[in-house]
Amino acid sequence: MIGPSLVLPEALIRIPGYIKKTVFSEIAQFFGGQLLLTHFQMWLLYFWKHGFQALLEGDSWET
Repeated sequence: MIGPSLVLPEALIRIPGYIKKTVFSEIAQFFGGQLLLTHFQMWLLYFWKHGFQALLEGDSWET
């Protein structure tokens, strides 16, 4: 017979992984996997070019 102390941690380990897997698959299905990846890459490139340039020049984030 398995005690509650063994069942609870296993549930706590499995639930976040299940939520992450489910949420990611829902997002990927909604946007399309490749489209989501491309959009993220474009955002990353935009931040790299404009965000770090603004930091180097001492500008505010609003500009």
